[in-house]
Amino acid sequence: IEPLQQFIKETLACLAEEYRKDPSIWPDRMCAELNQSLSNAVELGWEIQEEVRSERSWIDFLPAYEIALHRFQEISKQGLLQDGFIRPDTGEVLTAMVLRKTNAVAPEIASYMERLLRHVEVRRTNSLPIHTGHADPDRNLLRHDVALCFVVAARGWDDARFLNAALKLNDWAFHSSRRSSTPPSLSRYLLALTECELAIREVAQR
Repeated sequence: IEPLQQFIKETLACLAEEYRKDPSIWPDRMCAELNQSLSNAVELGWEIQEEVRSERSWIDFLPAYEIALHRFQEISKQGLLQDGFIRPDTGEVLTAMVLRKTNAVAPEIASYMERLLRHVEVRRTNSLPIHTGHADPDRNLLRHDVALCFVVAARGWDDARFLNAALKLNDWAFHSSRRSSTPPSLSRYLLALTECELAIREVAQR
């Protein structure tokens, strides 16, 4: 078993065990992310014994269309880097907009996604800087959100460039996530990893 797959399976089991201890303290979004990751792992054919049920999909926790559109317009006006930093909500806002497939702002979304893609490709591990006023987990969450956004774009637009960028973001986060990571960041990372693995399989099966 490759190290990444082993990491995913072991971490999923660990988080599922934490959930069983006291599900009442788990935010709904984390529960939905963990459940989706477990479902993804099963779909990938991995031997997963754990089961966490959630009635809501992780997509339900993305901003509603009107909110996402307003925030996207704010992000666009500020540019990719405002004072040299990325807005923490960039990834989830763009994911919401890409999933909506809204014709009215499709060119603007595609243009911004291209700029974000180039930014990650050029800046690599130094990409997606967040102001020091935000806690470190916020930066981790942003990176995982952008990786998820790239996977959604890759699958929806059939564009392997975005999948390649998502793979790189996930790979850069791997070593730090193995050492230490907060549960919200870890559940988002597992979701990004398993969604990426599914996208890779889809490409291989074409």
